[in-house]
Amino acid sequence: METSSDTFFVALEYDKNLPKLDLHEVRPEDVENTVFNFLLEQINNNNYKAQIIYGRGGAGVLKEKTIDFLNKNMVESNPALKLVKAWKESSLSDAGGRCLVLLED
Repeated sequence: METSSDTFFVALEYDKNLPKLDLHEVRPEDVENTVFNFLLEQINNNNYKAQIIYGRGGAGVLKEKTIDFLNKNMVESNPALKLVKAWKESSLSDAGGRCLVLLED
């Protein structure tokens, strides 16, 4: 079943100006803080959508840690710490390993 956010994610796939965070040079233990700070910066700049690139090679640790953080943040009970409204992995076959994120406004 497609929701309105699913339709919105399809449009985000082709947004060339979407702010992005590339985690390729980030150590796995730093992923959570790096992603949190990036998303908070986007909200502070009135950007409520972003992409996070974690790649598809290796052991998938960056992807796993990113997805764990996004899922935990979506159910965060403290409104001051809750940044993520929804997220979805890119569905484009040539997009590499990345996800698209809608942020709380």
